[in-house]
Parts: sequence; C-alpha cells; structure tokens
Amino acid sequence: MKKYFLIVVLLIVGSSFSQNKKFEELFNNGMSHYNKKDLDKAIVAFEKAKKQDSLNDKTYRYLGFCYEKKFEIEKTIENYEKAIVLNKENGDLLLNLGLNYKFSRKFDKAIECYLKYIDFNSESEQGYVCAAITYSKLDNYIESNKYALIALEKAKTTNPNLVLDIKFTLAYNYYFLEEKKLAKDLFEELIKNNYDISNDDILNDLGLKK
Repeated sequence: MKKYFLIVVLLIVGSSFSQNKKFEELFNNGMSHYNKKDLDKAIVAFEKAKKQDSLNDKTYRYLGFCYEKKFEIEKTIENYEKAIVLNKENGDLLLNLGLNYKFSRKFDKAIECYLKYIDFNSESEQGYVCAAITYSKLDNYIESNKYALIALEKAKTTNPNLVLDIKFTLAYNYYFLEEKKLAKDLFEELIKNNYDISNDDILNDLGLKK
C-alpha cells in the first residue's frame, strides 16, 4: 500500500513539474514575441501558456499589455482584472485598468480603479491626476479639485511636465465653480507658458486672449 501511494505521489509531482516546464516554455516564447512587438504571435503563446497554468498572473498581465497595444479594450480589461485578482502586487495595473474603463466611457469604474491605485501607491501623482480629470468630466468639480491640488504638489517635485496640465484642470474647474478670479489667474499663467487652450468661449468670458 505504501509503495502504491509513493508511486502515485511521484506521478503527480512529475506531472506538475512537466506542466510547469511547458508553461515556462510557452510564456518565454510569448515574451520573445512581445519584445519583438509581434503581438499576434505573443497572444497565441500566452493563451497557450494560460491553458497550462490558469492561475499564473504573469500570463494575464502580458495578455493585457498585448490587447491594450491592439486597442482591444474589453479583452484588456478582462485580463488586467484577472491579473490583479490573482496577485495584489499587480496593483500598478489599476492605473491601466482605469484608463481603459475611461476609454470605454465607464467613468465610475475608472474612478474606482484610480482610487484603489492611490491606496496602492500614494506617492505617485498619476492616480491623483487621473482621478481629477475623470471627476471633472463628470462635472464633479469640487472632488476633481481635491485630487488636482494633491497632484499639483506631488508633480512639482516628481513630474514637473505635468504641472501645467494639472493647472489647466484646476482653471477649468474653478471657472465652472464660479471662482472666476482663480480661474483667470491660472489661465493667464497657462497663456504665458504657451499652453494650448482650445476653449475660446471661456477665455472670452474671462476677458483673455491667447
């Protein structure tokens, strides 16, 4: 009986080892195609790897990257969500996931992802910026400003290139909140920095010219 049990255990271990080896071969093949920007072949390899190990988060992560580059939003969302569920370390994907929800005009879902991303990485200005822009699209200017002001302080030291973009969001929000003096001051600063402002109606209302 003990001998029979040992044989069964060895067969299971051997099968598992063989399966893991096959997964790694397929996944590495997918990565090779991915790095060469051959997305279709990469997807085929990753899908085969997924059949070998449906609980490996790496496969879903890179399938998400592939589908995102191909602008296949629904498949991108599906794979990013699975990668995050399987491994909390994939929290960086929450930003990508939120952007794809935004592209599909599911703004509430997008905001949910951005707020989770902020919990995952509160030091980054990116989550705050994305939340601010999306709240502004929903005409929730007060909530948008809350995140934009935090993003502005962080971006001054971490990403100065974003500062003018954030100030534009703030200026836009202040205008619709009837805080026109604050809006005018920010728009004047943006104009001086040659920032591209497409809304002439707002500028005209504030007595400004490009």
